[in-house]
Amino acid sequence: MTGAASPSLTPQQAAEERSVLVAIVLDVAISAVFTVTGLLGGSLTMIAETIRVWLMLAIEVFSLGVMRRIHRGTLTGLEFGTGKLEQLANVLIGAGLLGGALWVGFNVVEILGGDIEIGTPLGLTLAAIFGSVNTLINVLAWDGMGAAWRAAPRCSCRASCAPGSSSWCRRCSSR
Repeated sequence: MTGAASPSLTPQQAAEERSVLVAIVLDVAISAVFTVTGLLGGSLTMIAETIRVWLMLAIEVFSLGVMRRIHRGTLTGLEFGTGKLEQLANVLIGAGLLGGALWVGFNVVEILGGDIEIGTPLGLTLAAIFGSVNTLINVLAWDGMGAAWRAAPRCSCRASCAPGSSSWCRRCSSR
């Protein structure tokens, strides 16, 4: 998925793909740190966040794959568009998030019952630090997508009409 952009890509499409790819790389890095910190530090909050981050990372990778295929015109044969693919991915990720939430919930009950000890002060501190780093990564990813969107040309008939958008007007879709 990291190959060079196709010559048929518009600069905006290439910028969108690049932005999502950078977000994926940064999320993998922070996810690895979250995993180690959560497991070694014993922070249930960090472990819950680790589960969420890895599942959301799966959505990011899936979305990048779909976006690349749409931009290259190789995903045009689907009868109902790409919405069904996205719904399936979201249901699977939602089931994973529910399972992770149940697991963390049971651990909270065990902590309250005194069966499990809470995390160490160092582990909880590291969890807070890396949570802040994750916030910065998310802000950078949103900024990259916003820059790609702002660089997109607009049509004169509708301010929200943008290339690649499903809300193109008839005049723009013939361009």
